[in-house]
Amino acid sequence: MARASVYEVCGQGVLYKDARFMAAFPSICRTQDGELLLVFRRAPDSRWLLNATFDAEVLAESSERALDEELYHWDAGSHLACLRFDQELVSQGEVCGLPVDGQSADQDASLLLLDNGEILLASFSWYAMPPAFADLVRAWGGKPYGGPKNTGCTYIPWGSYLRRTSDSGRSWDERQYLPPLPGDVDLVPGIRTSHGGGCRGQMISLGQELFLASYAQIDGIGPKHSAHLYVSSDEGRSWAHRTTIAASPEFGIYEPSLSLLADGTIVCWMRTDDSQDRIASTRSIDGGQSFGEVALHEAAGHPSHGLVLKSGQVFLCYGYRQGKMGIRARLLDCDGGNIDSAEEIILRDDGACSDLGYPWAVELDSGEIAVCYYFSGADGVRHIAYSLVRRA
Repeated sequence: MARASVYEVCGQGVLYKDARFMAAFPSICRTQDGELLLVFRRAPDSRWLLNATFDAEVLAESSERALDEELYHWDAGSHLACLRFDQELVSQGEVCGLPVDGQSADQDASLLLLDNGEILLASFSWYAMPPAFADLVRAWGGKPYGGPKNTGCTYIPWGSYLRRTSDSGRSWDERQYLPPLPGDVDLVPGIRTSHGGGCRGQMISLGQELFLASYAQIDGIGPKHSAHLYVSSDEGRSWAHRTTIAASPEFGIYEPSLSLLADGTIVCWMRTDDSQDRIASTRSIDGGQSFGEVALHEAAGHPSHGLVLKSGQVFLCYGYRQGKMGIRARLLDCDGGNIDSAEEIILRDDGACSDLGYPWAVELDSGEIAVCYYFSGADGVRHIAYSLVRRA
C-alpha cells in the first residue's frame, strides 16, 4: 500500500507570462548569492496579433482550438530568456534575452550551479531552412522536422551546446558545442557534425567530473532515440562522450535527466514514446562508467526531474498529459527505487491542453520546494508558472 504523502501544495503563481510569446521548457537553480535564476525558451505567438485585430466572435468562429494547435516547438525566432527571483519568488528585475546565434534557434534550458559560483547552461538549437531544401536534407541522410503546412520552415537539429555565467545570468560567455556522438552522421557531410544530439535534463557533478546526458537517433544503435553520457573534468570547458546510457528497440528515449543519490549512485530518468508516456530509469554504480538495465515504470511523465533533497529523498516531478492534464510529483526514498509505490502528488490538474509540463524543482531555504513548469490555461497563453509544496 502506498504511504501517505508528507508533502502538500501550499502555493501557486506565475513567473512569466506575455501573450506575445510562447514560453516553455524552464530550468531553475540557486545562484551563489542565494537568489534563483530561471531560464526558459521563448518563441513568437502570433495569436496576440489576431486578438488585437479581429472581433472575438470572428475568432471563435474560426476555431480558437485550431489556432491553439498551430503552436509548435520549432520556431526560427526561438531563443532563451532569463529572470532572477528572491527566495519568495519575487522578480528581481526585467526579463532578459540571452545572446542569440544568428544561424540557429535555441530550445530547452538546463542549469547547474558549480562549486566556484558559476552557473553552467546546457541547451540545444535548430537550424531553419526553406521547406524546398527538405528533400536535399533527406538525400544526404539528414532528418528534417516540420514543413510548410505547419511550422513554415524545415528544421534540422544544430546540436547541443554549453555556456556559462559568472554573474548570475547578467552576462554569458560564448556557446561551446558538444563533440559528435560516436556513429552519428554529419548534419551536412563534411561541413556540420551532429554535436551531441539534443539535451534537456539535469546535469550533476561528482568529484572532479561533470555529467551531461543527451539523446539522439543513431542508425548504428537502432531505429529509435537513445540516451548518451558526456563528461567534463575541467568545470564544463570541454566534454567527451563516455558511454551509451540507454537504448531500446521497443520505445524511444528522450530528455534524459540525471540525479546523484547520497550513496553516489547516478540515476537517469527518461521520457519515452510508444509506451503511454511511461517514465524509464537506469542506474550507474561505478561513477558513470556504465549503466544497468532500463526499467520502464507505470508512472507517466513528460518529462521528469529528480531533485535530491537535503534529507536524501528524491522529489520526482513531471508533466502529466493524460486525463486531467497538469503537473504531478512523487516523493521517493533515498534510493529512488519506489517510484511506482510512492503516492502521486497532484500539483496541478487544470491544464487546458496537453502542451504543458517540463517541470524543474529547487529546494528553498524555508524547506519548501518550488516547482516551475510551462502551462496552458483557459486563455491558451503558454507561460511559466510555479507550485510550492511543503511538508504536511
